[in-house]
Amino acid sequence: IIVTTRDEQVLKANKVDEIYRLREFNHDKALEFFNLNTFNQSDDQREYSTLSEKVVDYARGIPLVLKVLAHLLRGRKKEIWESELDKLRRMPPTTVYDAMKLSYDDLDRKEQQLFLDLACFFLRSHIIVNVSNVKSLLKDGESDNSVVVGLERLKDKALITISEDNCISMHDCLQEMAWEIVRREDPESRSWLWDPNDDIYEALENDKVKYQLHITIFESR
Repeated sequence: IIVTTRDEQVLKANKVDEIYRLREFNHDKALEFFNLNTFNQSDDQREYSTLSEKVVDYARGIPLVLKVLAHLLRGRKKEIWESELDKLRRMPPTTVYDAMKLSYDDLDRKEQQLFLDLACFFLRSHIIVNVSNVKSLLKDGESDNSVVVGLERLKDKALITISEDNCISMHDCLQEMAWEIVRREDPESRSWLWDPNDDIYEALENDKVKYQLHITIFESR
């Protein structure tokens, strides 16, 4: 019996014999998969090779992203590909966003906030983030262990990865999903602001800040 799930705890609770974690495709496999779903061995594959490489670099090996983009770009002109790639730098495809957000929606309020904190602050600067640092910075009091439980929950839902040396990482597509979640919040009560030329300026200039929020300024990718 093979069981697939978005939550590793389901497998642990039912004492399965072995857990296999799906890994991202390497670059060559990702390119092969994308080309197969986009061109069906047509002559266009060679002509679009440079653009295909850019799509594969964006997807970072996630089959879902590759398949969605393949269907989105199939049969399109080069200018459409270039426009779509430019758009991807600002927001994820709707189909990918909706699919990935299912795991986020299954979290409780504190776990969701922890996920957004990691995506919008701790991991935004591309600095190596250690589990112990996150625990000490985010706990509410000496007896608060919610961060410990929250990190484990995020790991079980495959929203973050914790390495053997206790460093936290998050896939770029998941991080972009988190940013989009924040962008869709009520403009007057956004939990995070980070664009000094848009979000922060507008919020402060128009006195829209009614609640406590986090302002982070980092150089964009």
